Amino acid sequence: TDKFKTRRREDRLPPKSFPEYAQLYRGWAYWRQTRPPAELQLLVGSEDKHTYSLFPPLVAPSVSYWVPPRFFVMDMSEGKTFKSINQGNSRLEQLYAIMSYRATERNQSAAALAAVASSDIDAAGLLKDEGMVLVAQMILMGRCAAFIGSYASNVAVLVHDLMAHSRLLDGGRFQVLDVNGRSYCGCGASFCMTLEKKALRDPTRSTEDIVTSFHA
Repeated sequence: TDKFKTRRREDRLPPKSFPEYAQLYRGWAYWRQTRPPAELQLLVGSEDKHTYSLFPPLVAPSVSYWVPPRFFVMDMSEGKTFKSINQGNSRLEQLYAIMSYRATERNQSAAALAAVASSDIDAAGLLKDEGMVLVAQMILMGRCAAFIGSYASNVAVLVHDLMAHSRLLDGGRFQVLDVNGRSYCGCGASFCMTLEKKALRDPTRSTEDIVTSFHA
């Protein structure tokens, strides 16, 4: 849901708000579910921890769950306001730079220093395996009955594929709802949105011609 705060440079569409995400969920729950909303559960994912206080009330009485922000490198513990998903990468680079400097200063490897520096806030940040947390979160999402998000994120593309695999195994159905009405494209978010922009810019060009131009 963090896509409503920022958007990729390739994305030509305006960002969406929390109420718009919630409205899409309520529509899905009404038309696609036989169980009452109070029995439905959501797994919420966002880079901004404020999402977890602002969004759940909008989908109540359905119950919301999420992976605690403290497991991520960018957990806003520094008191910074969420602006962009790029903050996580910048924070990680900052932590590694600090650790590399201290490792050189103390003649230790960065890994060894991080392993023993449990009382060091910056070093402790490096002990978070954010990659595995993200993988675990996507696997959990892939086991859901539906996904509501944006194909402007590669997470949505991956979750779609995980859901398709899970439903193939158990014979069930799944729905993936894009807040902007986009269709699934497995080529990756950046490529697909660039393709979309080029197609809208010149409707006379075929998809094959546009794709071929990427390699020209």
